Amino acid sequence: MRRLARFLDAEADATGLPLRALLATALGIHVVVTLLAVNPWHPDEHFQILEFAWARAGLAPIEGLPWEWDARIRATLQPTIALVLLQAMRAVGLTSPFAWVLLLRLGALAVAFAVMLRVFAHVSPSLSRPARQTLWLTGLFLWFTPLFMARFSSEHLGGLALAVALTLADGEGADARRAAPGPRRDAVAGALLGLSFVFRFQMALAVVAVLAWLPTQGRTGWARAARMALAAAAVVAAGSLVDIWFYQGWGFTPWAYFSANVLEGVASSFG
Repeated sequence: MRRLARFLDAEADATGLPLRALLATALGIHVVVTLLAVNPWHPDEHFQILEFAWARAGLAPIEGLPWEWDARIRATLQPTIALVLLQAMRAVGLTSPFAWVLLLRLGALAVAFAVMLRVFAHVSPSLSRPARQTLWLTGLFLWFTPLFMARFSSEHLGGLALAVALTLADGEGADARRAAPGPRRDAVAGALLGLSFVFRFQMALAVVAVLAWLPTQGRTGWARAARMALAAAAVVAAGSLVDIWFYQGWGFTPWAYFSANVLEGVASSFG
């Protein structure tokens, strides 16, 4: 918290904006919207995550799950996170599914704000004063952001992991000047790239793009790309173990997803 306070005070001096008050106001708006927006935006947010966890907890029949369960094409890290929270709540006597979903969304909102501040800390020092002001005002108060910042969806969490990975992979910015890219930094960046893929398989395109970009950034680029790729592969392997435990059967979920939706053309049937 002290580090955050110092960062906000430094940015307030640089922008001339009351950033502590603005941040508190923006967070309050997001929390209110989260409390009011009780329904998922997309069916997958409910049927492919929450319902998987609910059934895995024994609160609904597995036979009632959608076809994706039998096909084992959905990554289960998010349902596992939801399942752990659900079981913890039930252990202390909290059984409301509405409270469960609210806590998941408030957690996603907290992570989203942390990632936003991380990106701002990386980008802002390199901008002019007007650009820094625009960054903060639009980042905090862009009208549609409260509608999705708290979504416990694969797209949202995958994007957040990618955003932090990019700040670590980038050799520029204030953060890079304080801590030059090294093996530890690259390993964390690679782990986040892998996590982004585990949350949302389509993130593979972004992950490959980052790894392909690194060799163009100097003589250490190939080594950095290799370190990140190795860390990403380790996270994907760990995610596969989670899938095996959750589905209670062997398989490689990313391949099953690709095979069903692309090779077999199931995704095309949705329009």
